[in-house]
Amino acid sequence: MPTNSEMKVLIVFLALAFTIDQLHATAEQYLSRCQTPDGEAGTCVLVRECPFAVAVLKKKNHSNNDVRYLEATRCGELGKKVLVCCNEPNVTQTSEPVDAETIAELVENRFGTREQKRDLLPPVCGQSNEDRLIGGDRANLFDYPWNALIQHRTKDGEPRFHCGGALINNRYVVTAAHCIMGMKKSWTITGVRIGESNTATNPDCNYEQGDAIYECAEPVQDIAIEKVVIPENYTGANGTPEVKHDIALLRLARRVELSDSVAPICLPVDLNVQNELNAASPRRFVESGWGKTIDAAGSEHKMTFSSEAVSQDECRQKYPHANLDDGHICAKPQRDTNTCRADSGGPLAVRHSKGALYLVGVASLRKQCAITGEPAVYTNVERYVDWIIDNLEP
Repeated sequence: MPTNSEMKVLIVFLALAFTIDQLHATAEQYLSRCQTPDGEAGTCVLVRECPFAVAVLKKKNHSNNDVRYLEATRCGELGKKVLVCCNEPNVTQTSEPVDAETIAELVENRFGTREQKRDLLPPVCGQSNEDRLIGGDRANLFDYPWNALIQHRTKDGEPRFHCGGALINNRYVVTAAHCIMGMKKSWTITGVRIGESNTATNPDCNYEQGDAIYECAEPVQDIAIEKVVIPENYTGANGTPEVKHDIALLRLARRVELSDSVAPICLPVDLNVQNELNAASPRRFVESGWGKTIDAAGSEHKMTFSSEAVSQDECRQKYPHANLDDGHICAKPQRDTNTCRADSGGPLAVRHSKGALYLVGVASLRKQCAITGEPAVYTNVERYVDWIIDNLEP
């Protein structure tokens, strides 16, 4: 397991381009309509213009619920001042500004340790509507709502997807480091797509016999990437066959809007959960994605299939120069025809006895798709859970 000293973080800040229209939109958020975390109609105002927010901020001790509620009330910024959604604002208030921590300072201080940062992970996760044995089928509309697509722009300006990922809370996606560091030089990464099922349609819908629509998902969410975090000792970008620490954490420029088609997968944080997920023999996995890689366009439809663990010894024979260790998981599809249906950077999941699906692997390395039935190599997420949590921000 990587030590803290080994896992110094290489933080890559991606430039954000703000147009005049976007700046105007930010100012227009002030006094606009909004919805409070309680579902009530509200107005987007300055913190000092919201009596309830002021009262919470002035409390001597703040519970986790206080912090989460205040964070959820954010509805924009006016200059450098936070706007909050308030159901009973006092916009004519002229009293002195609040002499207390700002929301940003409060949240930052509240989540300073690893234990506190665990609260940034969702209490409900890993819920999928699929109810069948996965053998290599097209996913249903709301199956695996954590699947994400990493998007880039080619030198010709065309948008393309080249990797997958997994949503772990409303602000972060886990993917493979090679999806960022191994891109072609002529490509520019542009963002992450959440809530996708069929890349050829938007919104995606279910149809009855014929062309009658009976159910649709929300439109997809294309969100820019604010920050990329990659282990400093990641190997693979320099063309070496040894691939180590192939994992990346993407912080999105804004929070995703959760729905039936957008929801996070669970991380195996708890030791008891880890033990149960590792206990099964043979160990079976759930995979989902479009088959997107840097070199392959994949499918328009999200696919699902099951795979089974391969021993380290067998896997080392297949990848003799990869220097595989307990930081890797090897698995191969239970049906040879599913060899190339997973995304690079996409999730390898295991179902817990209570029903939730947990992210245990990130697709890292595989042989050419023409070679069916060969195992693929995944980064073992369990070895990076602490690293992920340490790098989360509110």
